[in-house]
Amino acid sequence: MRQYPLDEDGSLDGSVKDMERFLRELVSMSGQLCHRPNSVVIELYFGEIRTMTSASQGPPAHLTIIALLPRIDGTNYGPQSRTLISGPQLDFDDSELIWHADDGRFVLIRSVLLAKLPDERSVMDAILEASDRASAFLLALKNVPSSIN
Repeated sequence: MRQYPLDEDGSLDGSVKDMERFLRELVSMSGQLCHRPNSVVIELYFGEIRTMTSASQGPPAHLTIIALLPRIDGTNYGPQSRTLISGPQLDFDDSELIWHADDGRFVLIRSVLLAKLPDERSVMDAILEASDRASAFLLALKNVPSSIN
């Protein structure tokens, strides 16, 4: 049973308010606590990848999906990361891959215009696609010859 009234088809109106309402519903369904009353972040795990998703006013209004790859301890992945980042697996206009030195991990950041997310399914697809992109990079990273390390 839905906590918030929605169209039967799961349509979203493209506003931050409606997106946050949907994200609150996901938070509630997943049993997570919403610690910030003014912003909603849903955390989802896909294998080794942890995603955090929230809506932003912009401009323009967009959904931000952060995909955290697993920590890489004791290894310097700096030089080969430039080659991997420029590779075809991350040739997307709406994504950026960065190295988080304090955490020792790569982070994929995806920004999708709310206008391109007409319904709940498209939001979930966007989150899954960000996770898939992060997983593809992780696989490429694991397949880098050890001589580069």
